[in-house]
Amino acid sequence: PNGERISFEGNVNFLFETHDLRFASPATVSRMGMIFLSDEDMNASRLVSKWLLSQSDVHRPDLETWLDDLFFRALDFVV
Repeated sequence: PNGERISFEGNVNFLFETHDLRFASPATVSRMGMIFLSDEDMNASRLVSKWLLSQSDVHRPDLETWLDDLFFRALDFVV
């Protein structure tokens, strides 16, 4: 740590994903505004179901079919 700071414009945002917070100091957590979600809390089908509820009734059946046929199969392949 050399104390050097890099300035960014106001329209720049960062998103950091980490496996755990083992090496994060309390200062890092408070400055970064970290949110911890465990693997048990993150369930793709629950998130997708919630998102589907926000879609129009006209498109929802097609979206459900495409998600089941494509998205979840691809997710299973990757994970």
